[in-house]
Amino acid sequence: VVVIDNVSHRQLQVSLDANLRAHDGLGAIQIFPSELDAVHKEFPIFIRKHSETGQFFLSALLSPTADSNDYCTQGKWHSRYIPLMARRGPFLMSKSNNDDAIHLCIDRDDPRVLNGSERLFDDTGKLTDVADRVTRLLQMIHYGHQQPEQLMQVLTQHQLIEALTINSGLTPQQSEMLNGLYSINAEKLMQLSEPALLEL
Repeated sequence: VVVIDNVSHRQLQVSLDANLRAHDGLGAIQIFPSELDAVHKEFPIFIRKHSETGQFFLSALLSPTADSNDYCTQGKWHSRYIPLMARRGPFLMSKSNNDDAIHLCIDRDDPRVLNGSERLFDDTGKLTDVADRVTRLLQMIHYGHQQPEQLMQVLTQHQLIEALTINSGLTPQQSEMLNGLYSINAEKLMQLSEPALLEL
């Protein structure tokens, strides 16, 4: 993963197809509160816990197994909305240690870079429209990562998060994928006081 600049990468071409690769997550993908209204109409949404930090985050289920995406075939999504994290392609954002600046980065080993067709810079080194769109998308994702913490704090404070057990007739691959899912306790949600609901 390298920081993009208009000298080293002036001739670089990428593909912007949204066909998720294995390292993108495939079976499930992180989503953000800002896109909940669109996501919940298309995908099942669960809460998951980060294996390293223990922090809760929102996740859209794309398949009952970890190595497939039932909503996308041959790079074409069969849904009216594509989650932000699925649209980022081979791009990432990195925070500088020196000045807290946010830099646009690219995974040079991603197949979408090796077989690309869209340039990020024109011959003068100016960002193309493609690069502008990618930058705006990555900014939305960057701000999206800052959104769940407050939401999860409120949900935890009111003890609304509960673990789910899904085990009826599952294959071993499905059991592994559907293990560790959390949801909102509907009964407790209905019993919240008016101030608590307003806080949510």
